[in-house]
Amino acid sequence: MDLGGVEGGDRTPKNLENIIYYVSFPKLKTLVLDNCVNSRGIHPWNLQASKISLKFLDVANLDKLIVRNCSEVAEVFQLEGLNVGEGQHVRPLIEVRMMELDGLPQLTCLWNKDPHGILGLQSLQYLTIKKCSLLRNLFTCSTAMALQQLKVLYLESCPVMEEVIVATEDGLKEVIDVIEFPKLEWLILKDLPNLNSFCNANYNFNLPSLNRVVLKRCPDMHNFTLGQVRMSQIFVSTRGNEGLWTEDLNKYLEERLLKGEECATVDESDFDIEEEEFSNLYWLR
Repeated sequence: MDLGGVEGGDRTPKNLENIIYYVSFPKLKTLVLDNCVNSRGIHPWNLQASKISLKFLDVANLDKLIVRNCSEVAEVFQLEGLNVGEGQHVRPLIEVRMMELDGLPQLTCLWNKDPHGILGLQSLQYLTIKKCSLLRNLFTCSTAMALQQLKVLYLESCPVMEEVIVATEDGLKEVIDVIEFPKLEWLILKDLPNLNSFCNANYNFNLPSLNRVVLKRCPDMHNFTLGQVRMSQIFVSTRGNEGLWTEDLNKYLEERLLKGEECATVDESDFDIEEEEFSNLYWLR
C-alpha cells in the first residue's frame, strides 16, 4: 500500500491535552476500518485514551471509505471545533467517491454538525448504509443538495429510520424549493420498517437520471415527498427483479399502501444480482 509519503506535524500548545496533530496520506485511495473498538468518531480521529486528539487527518485523495462493525461509532465525521463563518469557502475535508457504513449500532448521524462549506461530500457517487440501528435520517436538505455526483444510494436494515432527508436542523429554516440529484440512477431501500417518506416536507424533487428504485419491506412508506417528483419512467422492484414501471413515485406509493402490497418475508426469489452489487462497495470500481 502506497501511503504517498506520510507527512506529520503539530502545533505545540502549552499542555499536552490540547496538542493538535496534522497527518497527511496524499496517495491513500482506500481506507477500510473493521471491528474498531473505542472509536466514537472516524474523522478527525479522537484518541481519547491518551488525551491527544488528531484534529486534522488529510486524506484529500481518498477514493473509498468503508467502516464496518465498529460498535462505538456515533458519528463518522467529528467536526467540533472547526469554526467557519457562513458564506466562507473551505475545501472539504474529504472528497471520497464511495462510502460504505455497515454494522454501526451506535451511529446517530454522519457528522456531529454541518458547518457551511466544510463537508459537502461533493465527489460522493456511491453511498451504502446498512445495519445502523439508531440512525433516524441521513441529511438535511441543504446537505443533500451538495450531492450532485451521487449515482447510487443504498439503505438497508436501519430499523428506526423515518426519513432520508429532513427539512430542518436545530430549528433553522432552509429556503429550498427544489432538491435535485442530477446523476442518481439507483435508489435502494430495504428493510426499513419505520420509513414513512423519503422527505416528509413540501419540497419538489428533480431526478432526471433515475431509472431503478428498489423498495422492499418498507411497510410504512406512504409517499416520496409532500411536493412533486419530476422524473422519467422508472422501474420499481419489490421482490427480486420483479416490479412495474411508473412515472410518479408519490402516486405509486399511495396506491401500493392502499392495496397493502407489501411482502414481509425474504427467500431465494428475492435476490437480484444487480442490486446486490451495491451492497458491498469494496469490490466495486
